[in-house]
Amino acid sequence: MKLVTLVFLLFPLLALAQETGSLTGHVVDGQSHQPLAGVEITLETHPAGTVSDIWGTFKLDRIPPGSYVLHLRHLGYNEITRKIQIQPGRDRVMTLEMFPAVHILRGVEVRDTLIRDGAAEHLPYLKQIELKKQVRQSGFSDVGEYLRTLPNIAGIRKGGCNIDPVIRGFKYSQLLVVIDDGMTIEGGCPNRMDPAVSHIEPEDIESLEVIKGPYAMRYGSSLGGVINIRTIRPRPFETFTADATVYLGYTGNPAGRKEHLAVEGGNRTLFFRFSANDKKNEDYKAGNGETVEAKSHKYNLTGQLGLKVARQHELLLSYDRSYGRGILFPTLPMDEREDNTSLTSLDYTWHILASPWKTLKVKLYQTNVDHLMDNKNRSISDTMVAVTHVLSATTGLRAESHWQSGNQDVYFGVDYRNISKDGQRTKSAIMQPTLPVYVEQIWNNAVIQNAGIFAEYRGRHKHVEWIVSARLDDNKATSDDIEIRKMDKVIYSCRNNTSDFLNPGVSMGLYHDLSRYFSAGIMIGRGVRSPDMIERFITLLPVGYDNFDYLGNPQLKPEKNNEIDLTVRFNHPLAGAAEFNLFCSYVTGFITGVIVPPAEQKPLSDGVLGVKRFQNIEPVLFRGMEFSMKTPAESLWEFTLTAAYTRATISKMTRLVLDDQSQITGEEEIRHDPLAEVPPFESTLSFSYKLFGSRLIPIAAIRVTAPQNYVSQAFYEKKTPGFVVADLRVSYMFKSMLQIYGGVNNIFNVLYYEHLNRRIIGSSLNLYEPGRNFYINLIVTI
Repeated sequence: MKLVTLVFLLFPLLALAQETGSLTGHVVDGQSHQPLAGVEITLETHPAGTVSDIWGTFKLDRIPPGSYVLHLRHLGYNEITRKIQIQPGRDRVMTLEMFPAVHILRGVEVRDTLIRDGAAEHLPYLKQIELKKQVRQSGFSDVGEYLRTLPNIAGIRKGGCNIDPVIRGFKYSQLLVVIDDGMTIEGGCPNRMDPAVSHIEPEDIESLEVIKGPYAMRYGSSLGGVINIRTIRPRPFETFTADATVYLGYTGNPAGRKEHLAVEGGNRTLFFRFSANDKKNEDYKAGNGETVEAKSHKYNLTGQLGLKVARQHELLLSYDRSYGRGILFPTLPMDEREDNTSLTSLDYTWHILASPWKTLKVKLYQTNVDHLMDNKNRSISDTMVAVTHVLSATTGLRAESHWQSGNQDVYFGVDYRNISKDGQRTKSAIMQPTLPVYVEQIWNNAVIQNAGIFAEYRGRHKHVEWIVSARLDDNKATSDDIEIRKMDKVIYSCRNNTSDFLNPGVSMGLYHDLSRYFSAGIMIGRGVRSPDMIERFITLLPVGYDNFDYLGNPQLKPEKNNEIDLTVRFNHPLAGAAEFNLFCSYVTGFITGVIVPPAEQKPLSDGVLGVKRFQNIEPVLFRGMEFSMKTPAESLWEFTLTAAYTRATISKMTRLVLDDQSQITGEEEIRHDPLAEVPPFESTLSFSYKLFGSRLIPIAAIRVTAPQNYVSQAFYEKKTPGFVVADLRVSYMFKSMLQIYGGVNNIFNVLYYEHLNRRIIGSSLNLYEPGRNFYINLIVTI
């Protein structure tokens, strides 16, 4: 409420303020399309100037309306001079390309909208970039919830927030989630109630970069895709400046609010950004009025301090402390009582600018997760209370250098990651207080170390571009002896917990301009992923989609994804753009749960069918398509259509045969069984129109999802009916200091659930999505 009071106190000042405009830009190398840092940006007749940050972005605020001449200067590049018009109360957004001064220039391209996809980078694989404006307009308070609105990206919902992303059927550690190009987080919950994307607030995001396939070797070993979350970074100013941004959001279903305050400023040498966020949601109602227990409370504090040591040297120290309190997950055996997570990083950037060596970037980071869970909201807590406390830590280093010569770019570097995890579960019998308290190890000083070396080469000749990437990882894992006792009897033990793998990965592709408007690309790659903590060391916990206790397997082999992508693109200044992609993945050594005979191991949890151990099994085949089209960005109206489908099949699986009372009667072999948790075909159609000089933009969207009848028998997966959901949102810019985003999700209050939503624990009930929800977000910049 303090933030609300602050906003209303500021309204008189906003009314008296001059209606100025602003200029936001993104500068990239015209050949490599990589961000350019250290570019000097000035406006003739306007005293203020700035330089682009390490992401290539810049912003000039409080510019009086009128015509200006924009100058961009960078050592080793030709200067850009362009006439621009600043309108009152509007933020002019531009993307600019600079070309090396020593080469013949193909021209300078200026766009009024930032690039949002990989087509502008001439990539033979699919890459999509979502900017902070798109994230804020959506009204979602969870990064995972926003990601699943993108083509062929789904999410596993277990409660009201912290949705776990799925790309083309690949999930969990088959996806690589990094923050600011390198930082990773190891969650605390065995059931992934705290995936990596849940630790970053949408209000702190500059952009979301999604790369599909095992092709982005620079970020780390990836099997099915990369999600790179780039946070807002402080930037230097010509003279001392201090700005504040207040973000207020309210939702009706669930009833909730979020408040965010960010302060940034500094001068040419020292610059900073500090932010605070508080977000609280109540239970929500499904389309039939049924209440879903999904309360949550999350808040965080961030601080960033940048120092320009010299003209070409920058340091950036970042710290993020996030908290979760009382977050309910009705589909899991436990809820989150407390989550205390800290992210610390130190970035060093050297803008060398001496041909051919361009930049050197070094990142040191440490992430710590302190996670506390219990079953006090479950019916079993009347007789047995279980509390699980997990500590995990990740220490990492990443160094990357960029070389450029003519139309050729080379990136190479090293990275290192050390993940440690320890935790235990304490069980107390309430009805029988004389019984001892049981303490079970969840992880017992488990450690995974990964050291990698990587390189990427890009080149262009006439109408053909190519890219080749490779990396080599040395992956080691170990844990103390694992032993579970019950009534002084050993019910499970594992002592051979060490493994060591050398994992090579490689990808290569071509992109060809077939004509002025058509282009095509082909990409092939082999990505390798070593088993994660859960797959190696989990001890008799129900962590899978089905109702089984799972056992880790320290001797698992890595998974290997052999994938090919074929992409055709069309881009016409008047007709718009279209893209069609086909992909096929052949995964060997696929890791999944395999039934363990009861005589070998009995379950520890109540109500489960039995025990499964993680094993490498028969190959799995993924195949699918994606299609998208949109009207030209320059037109007042915009039409967008996307469609995506993935199908995945396992060669052979075994499952238990159950009778009507869920009693085991035998086993059966299933051939060509569908892979569990793969989303069905879906398509989204959206339409928008720009009014009053793009200050008011209404957007209508319809999402059509087909039934999912291709379900796994081995995992007892249920079919899911299709549905159609409509949304409406509006964005309005009142002067340059106030932006309003609002809308209605699920306008017609449809009762539906996503195929990947987990079921309510202890039942066959579906976890429905929220019904009709009104929301409004206000952003005030001072």
